[in-house]
Amino acid sequence: HIIAITNNVRDVLINMENVPPEKIILIHHGFDLKDFYSVSTERIDVVKQKYNPVSKNPVIGVVSRFISWKGIQYIIPAFKNILNKYPNALLVLANSNGDYKAEIRKLLTELPSNSYIEIPFENDNAALFKLFDIFVHVPIDKNIEAFGQIYVEALATGTPSVFTPSGVSPEFVVSGKNALFVDFNNAKQIEDAIIEIIENKEVRESLIENSRMNLDDFFSLHLMIDKLEQLYEHE
Repeated sequence: HIIAITNNVRDVLINMENVPPEKIILIHHGFDLKDFYSVSTERIDVVKQKYNPVSKNPVIGVVSRFISWKGIQYIIPAFKNILNKYPNALLVLANSNGDYKAEIRKLLTELPSNSYIEIPFENDNAALFKLFDIFVHVPIDKNIEAFGQIYVEALATGTPSVFTPSGVSPEFVVSGKNALFVDFNNAKQIEDAIIEIIENKEVRESLIENSRMNLDDFFSLHLMIDKLEQLYEHE
């Protein structure tokens, strides 16, 4: 058997690699999400003092390597326009390494230097998510992201999020309920979705309230282990 971690991977195996469907078993990654469900104020304060000590807001967070298919080149122009309306906004770019860095840095020159921060690595990822008012993850097509653990982590912390339907996200995200989907390669839709979360309290509170729906049903560590054990016993 071949284990596919998402339906996306399953489709690629069948349609692009010509794997017989009966060989493929779908088993999502499983996580111990307790650390993301409950983040202490002390941990959040430590991260805030490092990256936003002057309390700029709203904080738009990105946790993606600087590679072209992650879609950061669409987030930065969206944020540039948001600054016109919210000049105190802060763009946080975490995991800021990769072969697309020169292109990203060129785009960043169009922003005021105090409006963004690059973070090469942060050990306390859960606390970092709690620093964000909005999280954005927008890979450029549906197959480019095999899974996307970041979708799960962001929603586990209750952070209102803007996504493209790539990787595992179409399997558990209901747009308008637990996150907002935007089209691929679309800076304007990213901008509009962020503005909607900032300005529409009802939408924002609904996204927070429903952020953890489906997570345990899809990604619990015990569920993954149970499915793996069933597969091994079958074999």
